[in-house]
Amino acid sequence: MQEDYFRKGKVSKYFPHAGYGFIRDGAGHETYFHLDEVRFVGEKKKRGEIKEGMEVGFDVSRTSRGIRATFLKIYPIVSASTPSGTGEPPAEKTPETELKASPENKSVEDQTPQAPAVESHPPDKK
Repeated sequence: MQEDYFRKGKVSKYFPHAGYGFIRDGAGHETYFHLDEVRFVGEKKKRGEIKEGMEVGFDVSRTSRGIRATFLKIYPIVSASTPSGTGEPPAEKTPETELKASPENKSVEDQTPQAPAVESHPPDKK
């Protein structure tokens, strides 16, 4: 992903019917935004797609009413879940793990290859 130069933050409060909210940056500062005053940057989003907790990039300007967000970029949500649902990366499959995972196999010991039995004889004495 290409890095941009926007200040990063999360939408801390959003009032969709009024069209305004606040963005909290990493330092804990809150910046006001109003959808009528904001220009969207990047992938175009609709007003209804903004939700509290979304990660955004923003740029600010000083207006007659104070500092406000004037540009807003909504970042895609990165899912931390994995196919297994445990949050851990899936384990690599090896022949041993496939044997263990097979429902047909009841015992791993039955499946481990054994060395052929060698009969030992005492050495011949002549």
